[in-house]
Amino acid sequence: MMLGCGLLLNGCAVMSKNECLHANWNLIGQQDGFKGNGSRLQQRTQACVKHQIVLDNPSYTSGYNTGLKNYCNPQTVFDYALQGNGNYQSCPMEMQNQLRPYYTVANNFYKADKQLKSLEDDIASYRVKAYDDDLKEDARKDYRKRLIEARYKINQAERDYANAQYELMEFKYQMRF
Repeated sequence: MMLGCGLLLNGCAVMSKNECLHANWNLIGQQDGFKGNGSRLQQRTQACVKHQIVLDNPSYTSGYNTGLKNYCNPQTVFDYALQGNGNYQSCPMEMQNQLRPYYTVANNFYKADKQLKSLEDDIASYRVKAYDDDLKEDARKDYRKRLIEARYKINQAERDYANAQYELMEFKYQMRF
């Protein structure tokens, strides 16, 4: 539950009162900028206002811009996208066209890899449950149906993964990565 709050910001505190009181706003801004996901100034301001604490906007913004400069280079955008993180669109507009291919090829590989692993996990799980005597026959039938569907989908996922892997290797070769 706590993870969901942090990721989705569903009304959960972005920062505690203690964090707001003792914050190094420049460093926090740098960390947010280097993640490549966009400024969290508004969320952090709202969190601290709840505790009657004013965020040091100029310091945060300065740090954010420094962090963003470090993030907005081809290698970092590429590396983050391979992990399913970051977004080239957080970078200044004039850099986005240059960074888009680095992000796209790496993120496509990440997604294809994630999809393939997810289907492999599903198949392993469904295989066990499809013949589990502790389950009712209707449930086992449902798992056998899911198993067949997942096996059908895995062929496409394997092709997508192979294509994404080829594009990634080709891109690295062309860019001398």
